[in-house]
Amino acid sequence: IRDRAGVSLVDALSGSGNVSFVDQDGIAFLPSRSLGSLASYFADFGNPRMAAVIETARMRGDVFIDMPPLSESPDCVLLAQLADATIIVVRQGHTTVDELQNTASKLIESGCNVLGAVINRV
Repeated sequence: IRDRAGVSLVDALSGSGNVSFVDQDGIAFLPSRSLGSLASYFADFGNPRMAAVIETARMRGDVFIDMPPLSESPDCVLLAQLADATIIVVRQGHTTVDELQNTASKLIESGCNVLGAVINRV
């Protein structure tokens, strides 16, 4: 999907272009990472443009934001705060109960609406 998108979320945040969704099977995707630079490592999800990007996406329908693990990217909390709800995805046999509890606590303490957790790779 990323190969077909003109602008990624990171590009839109940096002002490198307008939001450009890729439609696949009736779902609109906005790839999060930039293809051509290190910008993905320095993206500022606290940027006021982020809320505008989310609102643009909401005009198309439901918005799902796939984020890296909170332990790898503390900025994910900033994105989760913009979401209507958050679902934590845990990897079976990999994620510990303590990691799940810490992640949920950080999100809840930040004002995020945590619905629960889903186990993947079962």
